[in-house]
Amino acid sequence: MDGDFKDFLAFRRMVAPILLQILFWILVVLNIVGSIYLMTRGSYFVLLGLVNLIVETLIIRVIFELLIIFFRMNETLTEIKKNTGGAFAPLTPAYAPVGGSAPSKPMMGTPAVAPQPVQRTCPNCGAGVDEGLSFCSQCGQPMNQ
Repeated sequence: MDGDFKDFLAFRRMVAPILLQILFWILVVLNIVGSIYLMTRGSYFVLLGLVNLIVETLIIRVIFELLIIFFRMNETLTEIKKNTGGAFAPLTPAYAPVGGSAPSKPMMGTPAVAPQPVQRTCPNCGAGVDEGLSFCSQCGQPMNQ
């Protein structure tokens, strides 16, 4: 309990998600009351009240879900940090040689890095030309194999 209060004071425990949930339920109850009131106004308003009840409740729910998702991401990242001891391994290139050989597939948690193409030099203009191209992309000179 003491740790929870310290987390609360240090803003590691968020209050806003709880307040958002309370506000959500207050708005849903007000929407239900308003829809029931609308339905008592006459036969035309019964259908309007039902549509209002369903549509507005869904709109309220979606808006609050979009607001709450940011807090859920924060909680998830905090939990990941807690489970890993706060230390993350630095990312290394996926095809970096390890012990003299490169892995055949990208390692988990590393960005995929495409191998750089081998380049030749154009004998006419000196521009770099990728291996396998028949002509220089700068001057159009045919590349002799």
